[in-house]
Amino acid sequence: MGNGAVIGLLVLLLVVGGAIAGLYYETDLFDEKEEPDTDVTVTATIEIHFDSEYASGQDNNGTYLNNSWEVTLTTNRSTVLGLLDAAAAVGEGNFEVETEYYSGMGSLITAIAGVENGDEYEGEELYWIYYLNGEKGTMGASSQTLDDDDVVEWKFEAWE
Repeated sequence: MGNGAVIGLLVLLLVVGGAIAGLYYETDLFDEKEEPDTDVTVTATIEIHFDSEYASGQDNNGTYLNNSWEVTLTTNRSTVLGLLDAAAAVGEGNFEVETEYYSGMGSLITAIAGVENGDEYEGEELYWIYYLNGEKGTMGASSQTLDDDDVVEWKFEAWE
């Protein structure tokens, strides 16, 4: 291989290497998603609305939960999911929470007290959707961190 070919190969490697370095620097393509700091103790309120014709869950004793339920808890898992799990464990009957993990989004709730996402009511599919301080959630329940005095509402409704 002549000197010209070696120089050409080096230039090509520098151009390709520079392009890769630029891609790495300018995008989060290679960045790992940062997990929220969930090792913080918070006191927050959770409301779960079982107060409709289509959302009557059951606790672990088989008792129907057919009204709104609210509790203020202190938990060391400071996410929406951590608060829901803590709420599920309190009370006489407690209830089950089912989740499914989606990469880049976090855990989404698939069922609360036996009421499952995708159930239909009057032709509409309904889902468990959380609201944080009155605003519809924008990420998975395991990714959304909480602060003291936050209010999380869970509603079983059509996704809009």
